[in-house]
Amino acid sequence: MSRHSNQALKLPHSGRSARFAPALLVLGAALQSSQGALAQRTWRSLGRPVTTEPATDPRLHVDRFDRVWIAFEDCTVAGGCGQLTVMRYDAAQDAWVLVGPRYGASEDRSFFNSLTTDLNGAPFVASLDYGAETVSYDQRGLNVRGFEASAQQWLTLGGPALSMGQAHCPDLALTPSGDPIVAFDDGILRIENGVRRQQEHFGRNSVMKFERNAQGAWTSRYLGAPGFSGGRETWHNNVEVDRSGTVWSVWRDETYGRRAVAARYDALRDLWEPVGAPGFTIGDARNLHLRLDHNDRPHVIYFTGAQFVFSRLELGPTLLTSVWAPAFPSVGFGDLPGMQYRDWAQMEFDPFDQPLIAYRANGAAYGGRIVVRRFHAASQTWPELLSVLPNGEAQGASAGEADSVSLAIGPSGRVFVAYRDLAAAQGGVPPVVVKEYR
Repeated sequence: MSRHSNQALKLPHSGRSARFAPALLVLGAALQSSQGALAQRTWRSLGRPVTTEPATDPRLHVDRFDRVWIAFEDCTVAGGCGQLTVMRYDAAQDAWVLVGPRYGASEDRSFFNSLTTDLNGAPFVASLDYGAETVSYDQRGLNVRGFEASAQQWLTLGGPALSMGQAHCPDLALTPSGDPIVAFDDGILRIENGVRRQQEHFGRNSVMKFERNAQGAWTSRYLGAPGFSGGRETWHNNVEVDRSGTVWSVWRDETYGRRAVAARYDALRDLWEPVGAPGFTIGDARNLHLRLDHNDRPHVIYFTGAQFVFSRLELGPTLLTSVWAPAFPSVGFGDLPGMQYRDWAQMEFDPFDQPLIAYRANGAAYGGRIVVRRFHAASQTWPELLSVLPNGEAQGASAGEADSVSLAIGPSGRVFVAYRDLAAAQGGVPPVVVKEYR
């Protein structure tokens, strides 16, 4: 998953970072006053459905101006599921409007979509693109694009063939100066009869930076060595950039029994330093996410043993002796018998460093609906964000079965979720909807 540039204003992580005006402390007191107060708020649809035609992998983002963006694989293009489409919510029209042409943000089918904006509100995307070339002359490479407002087009950054091989799990962040940084599972190469071939379907963790040269053209380069994680294949690749410009990366690594590994980039030496012990999670780190809180402290969430586990980096005398310590109570809500690809959870921090999680709840009492919870520090619990219906019943973010959830939080503390509403499917096609909790 998405992310902001971190400068003087530190934005909430629907992606990444932010400082807020003191006036928002009043809102903070209201948000945290009680669990009962939270329950009086309501989930409301943001405009009509983003699309009622086939779509998948929606990703939300809220920029520093509190504008809501969404990117998704738009499956209405002739010939089947198709390219990446980006839209923005127009509050005046209460409608979703296209950002550039439809299907314009990728060459072909687009997976693992990631979306962010810079401090000026200009959007960027990254994804695995079935039509993007790779160095190994394969396809399904890395797609990174920025929106050129003057031309109303999505511009490919860094030229063709960005990744060595297939680029799974790309994650996008921006530096304080607005340069995109992407972590991804980079297919590794081998030479066979003098021809370069991709060695494996999956590869190793790589991080790439995009920046403009003196002529204003976008260029790309690896931070450190390509596939610097070494060892076996990786998954759930994550990247964050703090306000000082330091780049952090976390990934699930097959070498360590699918446990998590973390590293920090040393720009002076152009190499990655391990952060804490490799394989620091208590088990298979499924659904691994890296987030920085508003003091730039790295946190991870992952799913293992039918529970979510939350860890925060506690720096030691050296990076290697640092420890990923429990950050919030590990939770098994009784609604998590299993999590598949479209069930994966999202975690973000609100402006007051209270974490929220959104996920598909698979327990029998929940029926696969979307659940959003905010950590309540006083009680050390995770109450669900609920609407109270006119009949007095409580309802969560989705009324029925849904999947492919995305969570975003705006600089004023507004909470948004997007998902495919399976319960509202017409002709087998679930609409993509966005809701706000207010």
